[in-house]
Amino acid sequence: MLSQNLKALDRARLVDRCVASTSPPQVTYGLTELGVSMAGPLTALIQWFGRHGYTLLASQEHYDSQQASPRAQRTPLTHTAGGVQGVSRADETPLSVGPKAASQRRWGPP
Repeated sequence: MLSQNLKALDRARLVDRCVASTSPPQVTYGLTELGVSMAGPLTALIQWFGRHGYTLLASQEHYDSQQASPRAQRTPLTHTAGGVQGVSRADETPLSVGPKAASQRRWGPP
């Protein structure tokens, strides 16, 4: 998998792939100028996800629970310093997502 990803990055010219004629062959990679220029925006994106990941996770869970109960009244989420809170289902089960709760969940659809 790593090899495929590195080849894709080489194809996009984000990294340079250098194969040394040794036995066994040694392959090294380095960032190209284009790859270096992507480091800043990528770091900013990672930091953004670090700040907002819990909100995204809570929003997905809230959305999924609302879809599972179409007759339920749509309830808003409350964003707090400790995470996100609201009501997740028609049965009024409390929803609270913060650093501890989010570490036990996965990203994406259920």
